[in-house]
Amino acid sequence: MPVEIVERIVPLLVSLIAAATPIVLAIFSNGKKSREQQEKAAEKQQEAFASLQSAINSVDKRLETVEAHAEADYKNILQIQIMSEEMPLEVRLEAGEKYVARGWNGAIKAKYELLKDEYRRREMEGT
Repeated sequence: MPVEIVERIVPLLVSLIAAATPIVLAIFSNGKKSREQQEKAAEKQQEAFASLQSAINSVDKRLETVEAHAEADYKNILQIQIMSEEMPLEVRLEAGEKYVARGWNGAIKAKYELLKDEYRRREMEGT
């Protein structure tokens, strides 16, 4: 797991734990109290649950953003591998297979198809 993702997720987990702590404490301390005390405790629990839900929603949004960036980075890496003439042909073909398997198309897929043709031609010449 890249360090950047860990650096983003750890503070989010800390905020989730901080938001959940009052809920846990309220549940355990809600033993034998008067009706008024129970109602106040229930209100605090509702506030704590709302806070926790807000924190979870925030984590979900941030995680979606991180995943989208990771997917875009992966696509870019595969594109660079496919297009890089310094890379061995086999590595470029492997990257092309991964690229096409994700359903990505366009000029990069066309280049991959050309690389496959080149590989077949080399194999025929070598045989």
